[in-house]
Amino acid sequence: MLSVDDAGRQAIEKAPFLGSEKVEVLAALGRASAEDVVAAFNHPRWEKSAMDGFGFRAADTAEAAPASPIRLKITETLTAGGEAGGALGPQEAVRIMTGAVMPAGSDAVVPLEEARAEEGLLQFQVPVSVGQYVRKPGDEIRSGARLLDRGEEVRPGHIESVTTMGRTHLEVGRKPAVAVFSTGDEVVEPEDHRTVEGGLGHGQFYCSINYYMAALVERAGGSPLRMGIATDSLEAIAERLRRCAYADAVIITGGTGKGDKDLVEPGMREAGAAMVFKNVAMWPGTYSAFGLLGRSLVFNVPGNPSAAHICFEFFVRPALRRMAGFRRPFRELRQVRLGAEVRVKPREGLPNYVRGRVKHNPSDGSLVAMPWKSELLAPSKMNAFLVIPAGVGRVEKGGCAAAALFSPPDDEADG
Repeated sequence: MLSVDDAGRQAIEKAPFLGSEKVEVLAALGRASAEDVVAAFNHPRWEKSAMDGFGFRAADTAEAAPASPIRLKITETLTAGGEAGGALGPQEAVRIMTGAVMPAGSDAVVPLEEARAEEGLLQFQVPVSVGQYVRKPGDEIRSGARLLDRGEEVRPGHIESVTTMGRTHLEVGRKPAVAVFSTGDEVVEPEDHRTVEGGLGHGQFYCSINYYMAALVERAGGSPLRMGIATDSLEAIAERLRRCAYADAVIITGGTGKGDKDLVEPGMREAGAAMVFKNVAMWPGTYSAFGLLGRSLVFNVPGNPSAAHICFEFFVRPALRRMAGFRRPFRELRQVRLGAEVRVKPREGLPNYVRGRVKHNPSDGSLVAMPWKSELLAPSKMNAFLVIPAGVGRVEKGGCAAAALFSPPDDEADG
Protein backbone atom coordinates (compact mmCIF):
# COMPACT_ATOMS: atom_id res chain seq x y z
CA MET A 1 0.00 0.00 0.00
CA LEU A 2 1.23 3.49 -0.87
CA SER A 3 2.67 5.56 1.99
CA VAL A 4 1.31 9.02 2.77
CA ASP A 5 4.58 10.61 1.64
CA ASP A 6 4.54 8.70 -1.65
CA ALA A 7 0.91 9.65 -2.24
CA GLY A 8 1.81 13.32 -1.79
CA ARG A 9 4.79 13.02 -4.11
CA GLN A 10 2.79 11.25 -6.82
CA ALA A 11 0.06 13.90 -6.58
CA ILE A 12 2.43 16.86 -7.04
CA GLU A 13 4.27 15.07 -9.87
CA LYS A 14 1.00 15.16 -11.82
CA ALA A 15 0.21 18.74 -10.82
CA PRO A 16 1.32 21.24 -13.49
CA PHE A 17 2.10 24.87 -12.75
CA LEU A 18 -0.83 26.77 -14.22
CA GLY A 19 1.10 29.85 -15.29
CA SER A 20 0.90 33.38 -13.97
CA GLU A 21 -1.13 36.57 -14.20
CA LYS A 22 -0.54 40.19 -13.20
CA VAL A 23 -2.82 41.46 -10.42
CA GLU A 24 -3.13 44.55 -8.26
CA VAL A 25 -0.91 44.20 -5.18
CA LEU A 26 -3.73 43.68 -2.66
CA ALA A 27 -5.20 40.94 -4.85
CA ALA A 28 -1.79 39.20 -4.65
CA LEU A 29 -2.07 38.72 -0.87
CA GLY A 30 -1.85 35.03 0.04
CA ARG A 31 -0.92 33.97 -3.49
CA ALA A 32 2.39 32.67 -4.84
CA SER A 33 4.70 35.23 -6.37
CA ALA A 34 5.64 34.35 -9.94
CA GLU A 35 8.54 36.79 -10.01
CA ASP A 36 11.61 37.83 -8.03
CA VAL A 37 11.23 41.41 -6.83
CA VAL A 38 14.40 43.40 -6.14
CA ALA A 39 14.59 46.87 -4.60
CA ALA A 40 15.27 49.42 -7.33
CA PHE A 41 16.55 52.12 -4.97
CA ASN A 42 17.41 52.86 -1.34
CA HIS A 43 14.64 53.59 1.12
CA PRO A 44 14.78 56.17 2.45
CA ARG A 45 16.50 57.84 -0.48
CA TRP A 46 17.74 60.77 1.61
CA GLU A 47 18.92 61.33 5.17
CA LYS A 48 15.81 61.96 7.25
CA SER A 49 14.96 62.82 10.81
CA ALA A 50 13.74 59.87 12.85
CA MET A 51 12.11 62.10 15.48
CA ASP A 52 10.31 65.40 15.95
CA GLY A 53 13.03 67.68 17.29
CA PHE A 54 15.95 69.79 16.14
CA GLY A 55 18.62 69.11 13.51
CA PHE A 56 22.18 70.45 13.79
CA ARG A 57 25.89 69.69 13.35
CA ALA A 58 27.11 67.29 16.05
CA ALA A 59 30.55 68.97 15.91
CA ASP A 60 29.00 72.22 17.17
CA THR A 61 28.19 70.48 20.49
CA ALA A 62 31.66 68.98 21.04
CA GLU A 63 32.61 71.50 23.77
CA ALA A 64 29.22 71.47 25.51
CA ALA A 65 29.28 71.06 29.32
CA PRO A 66 26.91 71.89 32.20
CA ALA A 67 29.15 74.76 33.25
CA SER A 68 29.56 76.06 29.69
CA PRO A 69 26.53 75.16 27.55
CA ILE A 70 26.53 75.61 23.78
CA ARG A 71 23.72 77.59 22.14
CA LEU A 72 22.70 77.20 18.50
CA LYS A 73 20.47 79.59 16.57
CA ILE A 74 17.20 78.06 15.30
CA THR A 75 16.83 79.30 11.72
CA GLU A 76 13.75 77.57 10.27
CA THR A 77 11.20 74.77 10.59
CA LEU A 78 11.24 71.75 8.27
CA THR A 79 8.33 69.36 7.78
CA ALA A 80 8.12 66.02 5.98
CA GLY A 81 7.97 66.69 2.25
CA GLY A 82 9.34 70.21 2.68
CA GLU A 83 12.68 71.56 1.49
CA ALA A 84 15.28 73.48 3.44
CA GLY A 85 15.99 77.09 2.50
CA GLY A 86 19.68 76.31 2.27
CA ALA A 87 22.62 74.54 3.89
CA LEU A 88 22.97 74.70 7.66
CA GLY A 89 25.67 77.08 8.78
CA PRO A 90 27.98 76.84 11.82
CA GLN A 91 26.23 77.25 15.18
CA GLU A 92 22.84 76.87 13.52
CA ALA A 93 19.92 74.46 14.06
CA VAL A 94 16.53 73.79 12.49
CA ARG A 95 13.22 72.72 13.99
CA ILE A 96 12.54 69.42 12.16
CA MET A 97 9.66 66.94 12.01
CA THR A 98 9.79 63.15 11.72
CA GLY A 99 10.43 62.14 8.12
CA ALA A 100 11.73 65.53 7.00
CA VAL A 101 14.91 65.54 4.91
CA MET A 102 17.95 66.64 6.87
CA PRO A 103 19.33 69.95 5.56
CA ALA A 104 22.80 69.92 4.06
CA GLY A 105 25.42 70.30 6.74
CA SER A 106 23.36 68.70 9.55
CA ASP A 107 24.14 65.24 10.90
CA ALA A 108 22.26 64.79 14.20
CA VAL A 109 18.85 65.29 15.78
CA VAL A 110 17.81 65.88 19.37
CA PRO A 111 14.19 64.88 20.15
CA LEU A 112 11.78 67.55 21.35
CA GLU A 113 11.38 65.89 24.74
CA GLU A 114 15.15 66.05 25.34
CA ALA A 115 15.73 69.53 23.90
CA ARG A 116 16.14 72.83 25.72
CA ALA A 117 14.97 75.57 23.37
CA GLU A 118 13.92 79.10 24.24
CA GLU A 119 13.99 82.49 22.62
CA GLY A 120 15.13 81.02 19.31
CA LEU A 121 18.17 79.26 20.76
CA LEU A 122 18.84 75.53 21.23
CA GLN A 123 21.00 74.76 24.25
CA PHE A 124 23.28 71.75 24.86
CA GLN A 125 25.07 70.82 28.08
CA VAL A 126 26.60 67.57 26.74
CA PRO A 127 28.05 66.64 23.33
CA VAL A 128 25.87 64.76 20.83
CA SER A 129 27.14 61.96 18.55
CA VAL A 130 27.03 62.13 14.77
CA GLY A 131 24.03 60.25 13.34
CA GLN A 132 21.85 60.45 16.45
CA TYR A 133 18.18 59.96 15.40
CA VAL A 134 19.06 60.22 11.71
CA ARG A 135 17.79 57.67 9.22
CA LYS A 136 20.42 57.00 6.56
CA PRO A 137 19.67 56.17 2.90
CA GLY A 138 18.90 52.46 2.69
CA ASP A 139 18.34 52.06 6.45
CA GLU A 140 15.04 50.27 5.79
CA ILE A 141 15.53 48.86 2.29
CA ARG A 142 18.85 48.81 0.47
CA SER A 143 18.98 49.01 -3.31
CA GLY A 144 19.33 45.51 -4.77
CA ALA A 145 17.79 43.76 -1.75
CA ARG A 146 15.49 40.80 -2.49
CA LEU A 147 11.99 41.83 -1.45
CA LEU A 148 10.05 38.82 -2.72
CA ASP A 149 11.11 35.48 -4.19
CA ARG A 150 9.39 33.47 -6.90
CA GLY A 151 7.21 30.82 -5.28
CA GLU A 152 6.98 32.69 -1.98
CA GLU A 153 3.57 33.40 -0.47
CA VAL A 154 2.79 37.12 -0.65
CA ARG A 155 2.27 38.47 2.87
CA PRO A 156 1.40 41.94 4.23
CA GLY A 157 5.09 42.74 4.79
CA HIS A 158 5.78 42.04 1.12
CA ILE A 159 2.95 44.38 0.13
CA GLU A 160 4.54 47.16 2.19
CA SER A 161 7.98 46.59 0.68
CA VAL A 162 6.96 46.42 -2.98
CA THR A 163 4.65 49.42 -2.78
CA THR A 164 7.50 51.35 -1.14
CA MET A 165 9.27 50.76 -4.47
CA GLY A 166 6.26 52.22 -6.31
CA ARG A 167 4.91 48.86 -7.52
CA THR A 168 1.15 48.66 -7.98
CA HIS A 169 0.94 45.17 -9.52
CA LEU A 170 2.59 41.79 -9.02
CA GLU A 171 2.92 38.67 -11.17
CA VAL A 172 1.42 35.73 -9.26
CA GLY A 173 0.53 32.11 -9.95
CA ARG A 174 -2.94 31.43 -11.27
CA LYS A 175 -5.42 29.98 -8.79
CA PRO A 176 -6.50 26.43 -9.65
CA ALA A 177 -10.23 26.04 -10.26
CA VAL A 178 -11.34 23.12 -8.08
CA ALA A 179 -14.73 21.45 -8.50
CA VAL A 180 -16.12 19.79 -5.36
CA PHE A 181 -19.01 17.35 -5.19
CA SER A 182 -20.26 14.67 -2.83
CA THR A 183 -21.90 11.32 -3.35
CA GLY A 184 -24.69 9.59 -1.47
CA ASP A 185 -28.44 9.12 -1.34
CA GLU A 186 -28.44 10.15 2.33
CA VAL A 187 -26.88 13.62 2.00
CA VAL A 188 -28.75 16.86 1.33
CA GLU A 189 -27.35 20.29 0.54
CA PRO A 190 -28.09 22.73 3.40
CA GLU A 191 -29.78 25.11 0.93
CA ASP A 192 -31.93 22.32 -0.55
CA HIS A 193 -35.43 22.50 0.96
CA ARG A 194 -37.09 19.98 -1.31
CA THR A 195 -37.07 17.27 1.37
CA VAL A 196 -39.84 16.29 3.75
CA GLU A 197 -41.39 19.45 5.27
CA GLY A 198 -38.44 21.50 4.06
CA GLY A 199 -36.02 19.69 6.34
CA LEU A 200 -34.32 16.31 6.51
CA GLY A 201 -35.90 13.05 5.45
CA HIS A 202 -35.49 9.81 7.35
CA GLY A 203 -31.80 8.87 7.63
CA GLN A 204 -30.62 12.01 5.86
CA PHE A 205 -28.10 14.65 6.98
CA TYR A 206 -26.87 17.94 5.63
CA CYS A 207 -23.86 17.77 3.34
CA SER A 208 -21.50 20.07 5.24
CA ILE A 209 -18.45 18.47 3.66
CA ASN A 210 -18.97 20.26 0.34
CA TYR A 211 -18.61 23.56 2.16
CA TYR A 212 -15.75 22.19 4.26
CA MET A 213 -13.75 21.11 1.22
CA ALA A 214 -14.52 24.37 -0.57
CA ALA A 215 -13.24 26.34 2.42
CA LEU A 216 -10.04 24.26 2.51
CA VAL A 217 -9.55 24.82 -1.23
CA GLU A 218 -9.95 28.57 -0.79
CA ARG A 219 -7.49 28.58 2.07
CA ALA A 220 -4.98 26.53 0.06
CA GLY A 221 -4.97 29.12 -2.72
CA GLY A 222 -7.58 27.68 -5.08
CA SER A 223 -10.96 28.80 -6.39
CA PRO A 224 -13.64 26.32 -5.24
CA LEU A 225 -16.66 25.43 -7.36
CA ARG A 226 -19.39 23.54 -5.46
CA MET A 227 -21.00 21.06 -7.81
CA GLY A 228 -23.63 19.55 -5.54
CA ILE A 229 -24.33 15.87 -4.90
CA ALA A 230 -24.31 12.79 -7.12
CA THR A 231 -26.60 9.95 -6.12
CA ASP A 232 -25.15 6.51 -5.43
CA SER A 233 -25.15 5.20 -8.97
CA LEU A 234 -22.38 4.58 -11.44
CA GLU A 235 -24.06 6.70 -14.11
CA ALA A 236 -24.74 9.66 -11.81
CA ILE A 237 -21.16 9.76 -10.53
CA ALA A 238 -19.64 9.47 -14.02
CA GLU A 239 -21.98 12.13 -15.40
CA ARG A 240 -21.23 14.55 -12.56
CA LEU A 241 -17.48 14.02 -13.00
CA ARG A 242 -17.70 14.69 -16.75
CA ARG A 243 -19.43 17.98 -15.94
CA CYS A 244 -16.40 18.91 -13.81
CA ALA A 245 -13.79 18.07 -16.44
CA TYR A 246 -13.19 21.76 -17.25
CA ALA A 247 -11.75 22.30 -13.75
CA ASP A 248 -8.05 22.08 -12.94
CA ALA A 249 -8.86 19.63 -10.13
CA VAL A 250 -11.88 17.76 -8.79
CA ILE A 251 -12.51 16.58 -5.23
CA ILE A 252 -15.14 13.87 -4.80
CA THR A 253 -16.16 13.03 -1.23
CA GLY A 254 -17.68 9.74 -0.21
CA GLY A 255 -18.02 6.39 -1.91
CA THR A 256 -14.47 5.29 -1.11
CA GLY A 257 -15.09 2.15 0.92
CA LYS A 258 -16.01 -1.42 0.09
CA GLY A 259 -19.77 -1.19 0.41
CA ASP A 260 -22.30 -1.95 -2.31
CA LYS A 261 -22.89 1.78 -2.88
CA ASP A 262 -19.20 2.83 -2.87
CA LEU A 263 -19.03 3.41 -6.59
CA VAL A 264 -16.70 6.39 -7.06
CA GLU A 265 -13.68 4.47 -8.35
CA PRO A 266 -15.68 2.62 -11.03
CA GLY A 267 -17.49 5.90 -11.72
CA MET A 268 -14.15 7.60 -12.31
CA ARG A 269 -13.18 4.86 -14.75
CA GLU A 270 -16.57 5.08 -16.45
CA ALA A 271 -15.99 8.82 -16.98
CA GLY A 272 -12.63 8.06 -18.60
CA ALA A 273 -10.28 8.82 -15.70
CA ALA A 274 -6.93 7.03 -15.54
CA MET A 275 -6.15 5.90 -11.98
CA VAL A 276 -2.80 6.94 -10.48
CA PHE A 277 -3.19 5.36 -7.05
CA LYS A 278 -5.82 3.78 -4.84
CA ASN A 279 -5.55 3.18 -1.08
CA VAL A 280 -3.03 4.95 1.12
CA ALA A 281 -1.35 3.66 4.29
CA MET A 282 -3.13 5.94 6.77
CA TRP A 283 -6.07 5.80 9.16
CA PRO A 284 -8.56 7.27 8.67
CA GLY A 285 -8.43 7.92 4.93
CA THR A 286 -7.13 4.53 3.78
CA TYR A 287 -9.65 4.15 0.97
CA SER A 288 -8.66 7.20 -1.02
CA ALA A 289 -7.89 7.43 -4.72
CA PHE A 290 -6.31 9.77 -7.24
CA GLY A 291 -6.58 9.82 -11.01
CA LEU A 292 -6.46 12.01 -14.10
CA LEU A 293 -9.34 12.97 -16.36
CA GLY A 294 -7.80 14.77 -19.29
CA ARG A 295 -5.91 17.68 -17.72
CA SER A 296 -7.94 17.52 -14.49
CA LEU A 297 -6.59 16.01 -11.28
CA VAL A 298 -9.32 13.91 -9.63
CA PHE A 299 -9.19 13.09 -5.92
CA ASN A 300 -11.61 10.77 -4.15
CA VAL A 301 -11.54 11.19 -0.37
CA PRO A 302 -13.80 9.76 2.35
CA GLY A 303 -17.13 11.31 3.20
CA ASN A 304 -16.20 11.64 6.86
CA PRO A 305 -15.11 15.28 7.35
CA SER A 306 -12.13 14.45 9.56
CA ALA A 307 -10.84 11.72 7.23
CA ALA A 308 -11.40 13.95 4.20
CA HIS A 309 -9.46 16.79 5.85
CA ILE A 310 -6.53 14.50 6.62
CA CYS A 311 -6.36 13.39 2.99
CA PHE A 312 -6.68 16.98 1.84
CA GLU A 313 -3.76 18.16 3.98
CA PHE A 314 -1.36 15.40 2.95
CA PHE A 315 -1.91 14.99 -0.78
CA VAL A 316 -4.67 17.25 -2.14
CA ARG A 317 -3.39 20.55 -0.75
CA PRO A 318 0.22 19.94 -1.88
CA ALA A 319 -1.00 19.35 -5.46
CA LEU A 320 -3.09 22.54 -5.44
CA ARG A 321 -0.18 24.54 -4.00
CA ARG A 322 2.12 23.21 -6.71
CA MET A 323 -0.39 24.18 -9.41
CA ALA A 324 -0.62 27.69 -7.93
CA GLY A 325 3.16 28.09 -7.99
CA PHE A 326 4.09 27.79 -4.31
CA ARG A 327 7.66 26.57 -3.88
CA ARG A 328 6.91 24.70 -0.63
CA PRO A 329 3.74 22.68 -1.24
CA PHE A 330 4.00 20.44 1.86
CA ARG A 331 3.38 21.36 5.47
CA GLU A 332 6.28 20.81 7.82
CA LEU A 333 5.68 18.34 10.65
CA ARG A 334 6.37 19.78 14.11
CA GLN A 335 7.33 17.87 17.24
CA VAL A 336 4.86 18.43 20.09
CA ARG A 337 4.51 17.17 23.64
CA LEU A 338 1.19 15.55 24.56
CA GLY A 339 -0.83 17.24 27.27
CA ALA A 340 -3.01 14.15 27.64
CA GLU A 341 -2.77 10.46 26.86
CA VAL A 342 -3.66 9.29 23.35
CA ARG A 343 -5.28 5.89 22.86
CA VAL A 344 -6.06 4.54 19.39
CA LYS A 345 -6.70 1.15 17.88
CA PRO A 346 -3.25 0.01 16.69
CA ARG A 347 -3.20 -0.89 13.01
CA GLU A 348 -0.35 -2.79 11.43
CA GLY A 349 1.18 -0.75 8.64
CA LEU A 350 -1.27 2.15 9.10
CA PRO A 351 -0.27 5.25 11.12
CA ASN A 352 -3.20 6.84 12.95
CA TYR A 353 -3.98 10.51 12.44
CA VAL A 354 -5.67 12.06 15.48
CA ARG A 355 -7.24 15.50 15.61
CA GLY A 356 -5.73 17.73 18.25
CA ARG A 357 -5.30 21.26 19.45
CA VAL A 358 -1.76 22.61 19.71
CA LYS A 359 -0.94 25.50 22.04
CA HIS A 360 2.18 27.22 23.27
CA ASN A 361 3.25 26.29 26.79
CA PRO A 362 3.30 29.68 28.56
CA SER A 363 6.20 28.63 30.81
CA ASP A 364 8.75 27.74 28.11
CA GLY A 365 7.13 28.43 24.72
CA SER A 366 7.16 24.77 23.67
CA LEU A 367 4.26 23.24 21.75
CA VAL A 368 1.77 21.14 23.68
CA ALA A 369 -0.98 19.12 22.00
CA MET A 370 -4.32 18.15 23.50
CA PRO A 371 -5.91 15.27 21.58
CA TRP A 372 -9.53 15.69 20.59
CA LYS A 373 -11.94 14.23 23.17
CA SER A 374 -9.40 14.80 25.97
CA GLU A 375 -11.04 18.23 26.28
CA LEU A 376 -14.67 19.21 25.83
CA LEU A 377 -14.02 20.99 22.54
CA ALA A 378 -15.82 20.90 19.21
CA PRO A 379 -13.91 19.59 16.18
CA SER A 380 -13.89 23.17 14.87
CA LYS A 381 -11.45 24.06 17.66
CA MET A 382 -8.84 21.60 16.38
CA ASN A 383 -5.80 22.99 14.59
CA ALA A 384 -3.57 19.95 13.95
CA PHE A 385 -3.38 16.27 13.15
CA LEU A 386 -1.20 14.22 15.46
CA VAL A 387 0.64 11.34 13.79
CA ILE A 388 0.68 8.13 15.83
CA PRO A 389 3.06 5.57 14.27
CA ALA A 390 1.73 2.34 12.80
CA GLY A 391 1.23 -0.41 15.37
CA VAL A 392 1.21 2.01 18.34
CA GLY A 393 -1.97 2.04 20.40
CA ARG A 394 -1.02 4.36 23.25
CA VAL A 395 1.18 7.40 23.79
CA GLU A 396 1.28 8.57 27.39
CA LYS A 397 0.84 12.12 28.63
CA GLY A 398 4.17 13.94 28.29
CA GLY A 399 5.22 11.80 25.33
CA CYS A 400 6.13 13.27 21.96
CA ALA A 401 4.38 13.06 18.61
CA ALA A 402 4.70 14.61 15.17
CA ALA A 403 1.98 17.11 14.31
CA ALA A 404 0.80 18.69 11.07
CA LEU A 405 -0.55 22.12 12.00
CA PHE A 406 -3.16 23.54 9.64
CA SER A 407 -3.69 26.67 11.78
CA PRO A 408 -1.28 28.56 14.06
CA PRO A 409 -0.85 27.33 17.64
CA ASP A 410 -3.66 28.58 19.87
CA ASP A 411 -2.73 30.91 22.69
CA GLU A 412 -6.25 31.98 23.60
CA ALA A 413 -8.85 29.87 25.35
CA ASP A 414 -11.19 30.17 22.37
CA GLY A 415 -8.54 30.13 19.68
